Amino acid sequence: MGIILVDSISISQSAECVFDMITDINRVHEWESRVSSVIVLSRGHWGGHSQARLVMNLGNNKLKMVETVLEYERPTLFASKVQYIRFLPLLPKDIGHKKTPVNDNKQQSDFNSFLGKGEPYAIVQIDFTPTGNKTMTLRIATDIHVGGFSWFAFWCAKTLHLRPHKKTLKSI
Repeated sequence: MGIILVDSISISQSAECVFDMITDINRVHEWESRVSSVIVLSRGHWGGHSQARLVMNLGNNKLKMVETVLEYERPTLFASKVQYIRFLPLLPKDIGHKKTPVNDNKQQSDFNSFLGKGEPYAIVQIDFTPTGNKTMTLRIATDIHVGGFSWFAFWCAKTLHLRPHKKTLKSI
């Protein structure tokens, strides 16, 4: 099934800032309106390796792709990681509404216990590996599905080098 990128949001800040923004439940409002609702399931500790696990309400199948781009000091050095989300069931609203989980194992257990129940949700896990000075760009793209036509349109857009509209954090 094809994908048509009809909208996207691009947030380019320091890696620390982006990590804090998408894992701090008090800052989710800065960008979640563009991608329907977002629930932060867990937040790692900032250091050599951290991760944010987000559950996003599909909202009429609009959300399809999350991409993180790490841009190092030298503009020629960068790393890009595209996360294709998978469909997961509805989770209770109280899960993940704590900045720091009290018990990560219990939270994971609670999360697993809700798999297979409720309405469709999507999950994406974003890994952060902060090394040196770099900027992180978080891109969230929405899409629509119209079967084979969608794939054809996506191919045309790629061929013509069309890019979805992007907004920076300052313009949100």
